[in-house]
Parts: sequence; C-alpha cells; structure tokens
Amino acid sequence: MARVILISPPYMKISRPAYDIPLALTKGVPFMNPALLISSSILKENGISSKIVKIFDISDEEVISSIDEDTCLVGISVTCAWEYLEALKIAEIVKEKCSNKIKVLLGGWQIKSIKEKVFEDSLYVDYAVIGDSEYSIYEIYKSVLEGKDIDVSSVYEKNKVYNANIEAVSFRAIDFSQFPDYKKYMPYVEESRNCPFSCRFCLNSCVKDCYQCVPYDIFVKNVDNVSLLYGDDCESHLLAANFGVNYKETIKKLEYLSTQNMRWNIELHVDNPWDKYIHLLPDAGISKVSIGFESGSKTILRYMNKTVDPDRYLERLSVLMSKLNEQGIKPSLNLLFDYRETKETIQESIRYLKANQEKIKKVKTNFMFAFDGLLDKIDYSCNPNIIVDDYGKRIHAYPLLPSFLNLQEVYYIMDELEHGNYNENLLSKF
Repeated sequence: MARVILISPPYMKISRPAYDIPLALTKGVPFMNPALLISSSILKENGISSKIVKIFDISDEEVISSIDEDTCLVGISVTCAWEYLEALKIAEIVKEKCSNKIKVLLGGWQIKSIKEKVFEDSLYVDYAVIGDSEYSIYEIYKSVLEGKDIDVSSVYEKNKVYNANIEAVSFRAIDFSQFPDYKKYMPYVEESRNCPFSCRFCLNSCVKDCYQCVPYDIFVKNVDNVSLLYGDDCESHLLAANFGVNYKETIKKLEYLSTQNMRWNIELHVDNPWDKYIHLLPDAGISKVSIGFESGSKTILRYMNKTVDPDRYLERLSVLMSKLNEQGIKPSLNLLFDYRETKETIQESIRYLKANQEKIKKVKTNFMFAFDGLLDKIDYSCNPNIIVDDYGKRIHAYPLLPSFLNLQEVYYIMDELEHGNYNENLLSKF
C-alpha cells in the first residue's frame, strides 16, 4: 500500500486545441518522467512507500484504482501546458471520488509558469511547487502528517507562501523499473539540470533555477542501471536543458560512456565549450545530436537573447556542424519562428540552412507560445499575432506568431523546411 501516489497524466484528453502542436508529445513519443522517479527514490530513502502511476484515459475508474486505502498525498507532474487540464481533472477525481482528506500536489514546468494561478483554476489542488519538486514532496508529506510548516522555498499552499531557504540536492541513482511498463519507454539519464543562459522564449528565463551538473558517481550509477535493465545495446537520451556546460565533468562522463556499448542522444548549445569534448562523442556512443539553432538571422538571435555575439554564433555553428560531420554525425537543427520575424529574417534563416544543407540531417521547426510566465516579456509594439481562444485561456498558453503570418502559412513554411526545401521563394506568396 502506497502512502504517496505519483501520477504522470496524459496529453490533451480533456480537450484539444484548434491548432496542431508541432511537438513530439503529439506523436505519441513514449516519455518516462524522471522527476517522478527521483521523487519516488527520495521518499523510499526516508521510509515512505510510494507508487508511480501512468494515467491514460482519466476515467473515474482508472484514477480511483490507482489510489490505495492509506494514500495521504498525490503528486501530479505537469510537464507542459497540454496536460494541465488533465492534471486538474485527476485532482478533482481524487478529491471527489476517493477522499477529500487526500492532499494533492502539482509540480512541473507548467506550474513554474502559472504559479499560484493553479488555485484559481481548481478547488482541488492543495500545493503547487514552482521549484524542483522532488525534494519538496518529501517536506510536504511531513507537513501533512505532522501539521508543520513546509521547509522548502518555492512552494505555494493555497494562500500561503513559504520562503524558507533550503539547498537540497535531489540528484539520485534511479531505479527505472519503478516506472510502469518501463520497457516500453526510452530511459533518460540526467546529465545536468536547468540552464545558465536566459533565452527570452524559454520558461527558464522567468524561473531562474540555477544550473546544476549531476555528480559523476550518480551519473555512472544511472548509466549502469539503464544497462542492467535495458541491455547494453539500447538507445537512451542524456537529459539536460543544456548538455556539456561543464566541460571537465562532461569529459569524465563521456569517457565512462566509451566503456559501454549503448547509444545516446544529446542536444548541444552552440556557445558551450563543445570543442573540448566533441572528439569523444563517437566512442561514447553519441549517435544523434540536436542543436538549438533557433534562427539564422542575427536580428532574431539578438531579440531572443540566444547569444551575445550573433556573428560568432553563426560562424561557430557552421564549424560545429563540420566537426560533427567529421565524427560521422549529421546533426538535426531546431528552428524556432520568433513572433518578431519579418520576411527578411526568415529568408536569412533559409539562406543559412541552404548554405549548410550538406552538413544537416534534418530541420525540426516550431513556433513560439506565449505562456503566462512570459507574457510580460512580449514586445507588443510589433503587433504579434497571439491566438487567444478558450482553450488557451484554460491552459495559459497561446500560439505566438509573426504579425504577417497566420497558422496555416506558418505550417506551410515549417513543412517545406522540414522536407529540405530551402528556397527563399517560399515567402513569395505571403
């Protein structure tokens, strides 16, 4: 019997937006939630029984069957806006159909954005965590049992805010088998957490969690755990908001990976010190590399605060791709349409892609979203095309497009670029 139930909700089961979301979550990518795994490990260390549950359809029966008789706390991880309504519905079922005495906690990136607004959206949520929730859930559990104040900063309890300062390292060696049907999901091994950069389009810029590098010994244990459960010849992802910031630690970790026989995916930032360790990637089993390219326009890169030196950034990106090619790796580039784009800035990105197309495996595209945590950072003087509808209001997220393009036109350009059509005439009809 589990005292704490940790829930991973589904995407868009309550309602769907009128637009398509060009994200992996809509393509059914199996996702193993590492925050729940770490939370479970911390609870176990402290002698508290817990259970991770993956909810699929949000029926009363499915949620009720996941709750045990002696459960006193339910934690729901809201990793993005498109599972927020589902998390609120689960909270409602827990309170209405199971027991109103059970406390419900919501955490995750979406909660970082909306903070205490979650209490305006739901009468059934007791706690909202806007920092790393893995350690917080243990403190909240103690407060539920003992009736004491929560000794963690960044936790909202209804109308209370606890501001105690506490530094708690929540990195742990993870037992991936705790996740339901774990063999169906790609395992993630955390390399680092949070990001030292402040890109304006990223929620990291409104919730300044400090960059942390996973200690080497914990990293090694988690790699070994993946190997033990999934076998040596498996594909996994090195989870990091920004891989390879601390190059000395990165070198040690890559050297350890070279003793294994696994394949790994990573995402690189152009301004990181990749030149210190890029030669180690093939032997470490790094088979797929994504680069947060974002834009080939110096103007847009400045708007995004992607880099302090756009000229150097674009030159360095070209060198990075060449170096990866020399290592037998063709990277994928992530292109993000900024709401301040003009025809010329998009054409600059297309020209850059065309000039480097032989180095690129593929381009993945997306457009911006206006999340609650970023609304006050928008430059409204450029008349951005913000698509505000009832669904967006409910999840606190709105498509944010350039003023001269609508969704269908953005989709058309995105589709052409993802199929390798780097023709400047793409914009001739707009």
